[in-house]
Amino acid sequence: MVNLKKSIVLETAFGRYSIEKILGEGGAGRVYEGSSTDGSKVAVKVLSTDKATTDKRGRFKNEIAFLTRNRHPNIVNVIDHGVANTTSVSGPFYVMRRYDCNLRDSDVCGLVCLDRSRSSVARFNHASAIANQRACTSGSVH
Repeated sequence: MVNLKKSIVLETAFGRYSIEKILGEGGAGRVYEGSSTDGSKVAVKVLSTDKATTDKRGRFKNEIAFLTRNRHPNIVNVIDHGVANTTSVSGPFYVMRRYDCNLRDSDVCGLVCLDRSRSSVARFNHASAIANQRACTSGSVH
């Protein structure tokens, strides 16, 4: 984790989130650690506008839709989403609960048997792998 020099505030129609640390970075953006106005820990995934191709924007939109409509202990729940437009962070984002541990710090007991206390990022990546595996074995195009 990398601490930000200055916290960044992201707002939506329904919430306000202060982000303080970078948890991870990938080909399409970053995941930040922060808190909501009630003090709850959150993770915020942001699709960077400079990396947002049409394909990546479509995938990110599908990711939010999937996480919003599917409820399962092994899939993170989207708390909120919006579009960031600050000098430091810009692009679409979604907010999820932040967990204190990740898959590497816990015992893994199979594809679908995940502990609810795992990192939201790790849980999402695991859920994505399961969904991708199911899509491939069912002959779905994705």
